[in-house]
Amino acid sequence: MGLTGFLGRWALRRVHVLVVEVPGAAGVRMAVERELAARSWVPAVSPAEADVLAVCGSPGPRMSAVVEAVWDQLPGPRTRVDVEAAAGVSAAFEAAAAALLDTGAHRRDAASRSAPWADTDGGGDEHGDEHGDDDDMDMHMDMPMPGGIGLAGGGDDRDGLEMDVLHLPLGPVLPHWPPGLVLTCTLQGDVVVHASAEVLEPVPDRGLPVTGDVRRDVVVARCDAVARLLAVAGWDAVAAQARRVRDDALDGAALAECAAGLDRLTRRVTRSRVLRWSLRGLRTAVRAPGRAGADTHPVDLPDRLRGWLEEALAAARAPEQDAGTGPDAVPPAALPGLVTGLDLAAVRLVVAGTDVVADLTASTAGEAGRA
Repeated sequence: MGLTGFLGRWALRRVHVLVVEVPGAAGVRMAVERELAARSWVPAVSPAEADVLAVCGSPGPRMSAVVEAVWDQLPGPRTRVDVEAAAGVSAAFEAAAAALLDTGAHRRDAASRSAPWADTDGGGDEHGDEHGDDDDMDMHMDMPMPGGIGLAGGGDDRDGLEMDVLHLPLGPVLPHWPPGLVLTCTLQGDVVVHASAEVLEPVPDRGLPVTGDVRRDVVVARCDAVARLLAVAGWDAVAAQARRVRDDALDGAALAECAAGLDRLTRRVTRSRVLRWSLRGLRTAVRAPGRAGADTHPVDLPDRLRGWLEEALAAARAPEQDAGTGPDAVPPAALPGLVTGLDLAAVRLVVAGTDVVADLTASTAGEAGRA
């Protein structure tokens, strides 16, 4: 084995994987997260640091366009895996590991990629002036920033003063972000003054993977939500603890063992003064109890986090066949009212603390059908 092969195998110990979840593929995404943890691979936070692009589920036309745009942003060496079912995750990542060691394929991939920074006009004028004239300068000032984000314009704030106004889309590919969600924010400074939300290619809400026990499904759903919020809040160690309880429930561990793990998790979360301070003053929403359609009511984010833990613990301790809690996800249309007036860091926390469903009508109909 030469030096290149040795370095490649050494690098496989810490592969960075960017996970893209398609709406309706939560089970596949959770299986991918479990595989990454088993291999000690690292979830990437952006395309720039990713070695592998993992697409969970079967994207439609709009999500496929997003996936292709993200794939173009990955630096080489790179590889992509498309995982449509949880059962195929291990084999997909074995193939990814082998592909990362294929230096010939990486050379061909690099040769086929164009350099977007190349000067197609040859650079400068006939006298060798690299800067061009004033017209060229104006043209460059009108060009968008990286990622296709336009330059900020001007607008009046609430005090009548002119401030920069920037239109910034968040999603659909962000760590710990609802699948397919695009939240378009209008910013003055770092404060959201207007927002709109949609889910690309929404699917009927069928909940998380069915384990055959509704109690277990509640534990899985609530622990997954807790892990998402804690990860965005920056408490990675406890987010990993929540994912372990979630994975134990998926693996068929005794619910009494899950309850013990939830007890330990709840004590750590509720005793953290730093976490309470981080979430202070932020509000999310849940579907209004006993109300059909998209009616919601506000909930403080710390209360929502504590409620998830209490619901999971109650489900783990419930008698057999006890139904536990029903769905309380809200439609994307509820998000603009929750995030307007917040800065971007607070927006990420609020979205992470909100169960967003793409098709509330289908979810409500399914709930009525089980009653």
